[in-house]
Amino acid sequence: MKKIFSAILTGPHDYQHFKEKADKGIQLFFCLLGQLKCALIKLFLFNFLYGKINQITMKVDSHDISFSTIDKYSKLWFFPRYSKKRLHEPILTRLLIDSLSQGQTFVDVGANLGYFTCLIGKLFPANQIFSFEVDPQAFTLLEKNIKLNNLDNIKAYNCGISNKEGFVKIPKNSTPDPRLSIIVNDADANDGLAVRSVDLDSFFLNEECRPDVIKIDVEGAELLVLQGMRSLLEKENLTIFLELHGNILSNFGTNSKEVISLLQSLNYDIYEIKGFRKNNFNEKIELIELGSSNLIQRNIMCYAIKHDSQPKFDHLKIGG
Repeated sequence: MKKIFSAILTGPHDYQHFKEKADKGIQLFFCLLGQLKCALIKLFLFNFLYGKINQITMKVDSHDISFSTIDKYSKLWFFPRYSKKRLHEPILTRLLIDSLSQGQTFVDVGANLGYFTCLIGKLFPANQIFSFEVDPQAFTLLEKNIKLNNLDNIKAYNCGISNKEGFVKIPKNSTPDPRLSIIVNDADANDGLAVRSVDLDSFFLNEECRPDVIKIDVEGAELLVLQGMRSLLEKENLTIFLELHGNILSNFGTNSKEVISLLQSLNYDIYEIKGFRKNNFNEKIELIELGSSNLIQRNIMCYAIKHDSQPKFDHLKIGG
């Protein structure tokens, strides 16, 4: 009140200035109030529609794959975007399936709650699946979904995949985070949670099988993973699906050129899968060949195969 009286007493110019600021403050208040009401309405509708749904089942090639949605994170991850028989990243889903044959080995690096792990485990019961998830909370959900689908061909590990054995630090979050990334800043590492890490070269020295298809989604740590599987890349004829986070690679002191160059140096051709999240699989799948001159500063899905191999997909268009 003192400010109001002071503004009135000091003259019309100051009063007008004060009134304009007050009007802006009132407008901002009502704007925030409107946003809050909108958020509360959305939350009410979400809980009304999905609050009591504790499981979602997706049908892929006549197979039912189920996922628990009891916890809040899983519920928000699946609903509403997959509530009407939609698939997660349908083009990538189809390409992964078409890349595998019965009896092969699939590696899921950055499995989150296990969509691709359970999908391949269910469709390819004769395959071996190795699933890695660095976040302990997401790993608990991954194990729950493996058990829910009665899958005994999956080995799941709560560890990070990097360029050496040891430990990595991750943020201490109260819930799982699909964008969780290992900590590379020493100042932030003090508050992080230490999780065991392995490199894939060392890991598969102790296994009787070798990978055939690898999916990698590690939120910027792509180069570390590839450096840690250099021997596998050289000796094996791998098919790789790599989510390239060009917008955050700089956090790890690298960029897309280095990632692409490493694969090319080991005789791999690398392509961008255009529109990998599109729902319509009937249209042509377009692969755009990438070179080391490409500086990519966005999030894309890449497909890499040995130079003398040929993609075995239908509905395919390859460009440069």
